Amino acid sequence: MANTLVNYSNNLAQVVSALVTRDLRVASLVNREFSTEFEGTRGGSVNVRIPASLTAQSRNLGVLTAYQTSDLVQATQPVVLTNDFYSRVALADSDLTLSVTSYARDVLLPQSLSIAAGVENMVVSKLQTVAADTTLGSAYDPTDKAQVLDFLVDVRAALRALSAPETGLNVVLSVPAYAAMLKAIGGASYDQGVGDLASGKVVRVAGLNVAESNRLDTGEAIAFHRDAITLAMQAPAAARGADSANGQADQSVPIRIVRAFDNATGAHVSLVNVFAGTALMTANVEGTSKNWTIRVEAAG
Repeated sequence: MANTLVNYSNNLAQVVSALVTRDLRVASLVNREFSTEFEGTRGGSVNVRIPASLTAQSRNLGVLTAYQTSDLVQATQPVVLTNDFYSRVALADSDLTLSVTSYARDVLLPQSLSIAAGVENMVVSKLQTVAADTTLGSAYDPTDKAQVLDFLVDVRAALRALSAPETGLNVVLSVPAYAAMLKAIGGASYDQGVGDLASGKVVRVAGLNVAESNRLDTGEAIAFHRDAITLAMQAPAAARGADSANGQADQSVPIRIVRAFDNATGAHVSLVNVFAGTALMTANVEGTSKNWTIRVEAAG
C-alpha cells in the first residue's frame, strides 16, 4: 500500500526529537539545561550563569574578632547558536507511491540520524580543542586492557584534583580503547541502570560514565565533567504555508519538521532541522576559573 502523508506533524516532530536524542552519544553526557532559553534573545545567544564560589572563614573559639565579609560574585558566560543542522530530501511521486511504506521509518529516521551525527560532531570537535595533557598521555596505552583501567582511575583523580564534583564525571574513549576496557571488566552487567546505561551506550566504571566514539583517534581520550561544556539547541519556528511543526519529546532535542509539495517539479519535500551551539564552560573554584576537561593523546 502506498504511504499516506497524514497531517500528524506535531506528533512526528516529537518522534523525530526522540530519534535524534536516542542516537546522541557524547552529546548526551553534556549540560543541555539551557537548550530552550533562546526565545526572545538577540543574536542567538544566552548567558549561562556560573555559580559563585566561597571559602569559609574561621576564627578561634571564644575570640571576639570581627567577622570577615566575602563578596558574592556570580559571573555569566555566553553560549551562541552557531549552526543550523538540517536534512532536506525530495521524494518523487513514484518514490512516495511505490517505495515509501512508512514515512517515519523510511524518511524521518535517516534524516534524524544525520542531525544527531552533526550535533555529535560539533560537541566532540569542541572538546578536541582542549590542549592535550602530556603527563597522562605519556603513560596511556589504549590497547592494553589493564592499563586502560588504570588510566580511568588516574584521569578521574586528575579531574577531582581540579575540584570537579564527583557526580557527572565522563570519559570518552576511542573504539579500540573501549573494546580493551570491556575485555578488562569481563562480562559485568552492561545492561544495569537506565537510559544510556541500560542500552550499553555508556558503561559505569570507577565512578565514571564511559562512552566510546569513532570520532577519536585510537590514542585519544577525553575526560570531562558534565558542566565543562554546554550544548544549546533551539527548534526553528514552524514554517508558514507548509505542513510544519516544531516539537520536543520529554528531555529530548527540540526539532522542526517541514513537509511541502513543490508544484514546479512535483517533488514532495521533507526538511528536518535544529539550531545548535556549544561552548566550553569555566567553573569558579575559590576565585579561580577552571575548565573541567582533560584531553589525552597517547605517546608514540
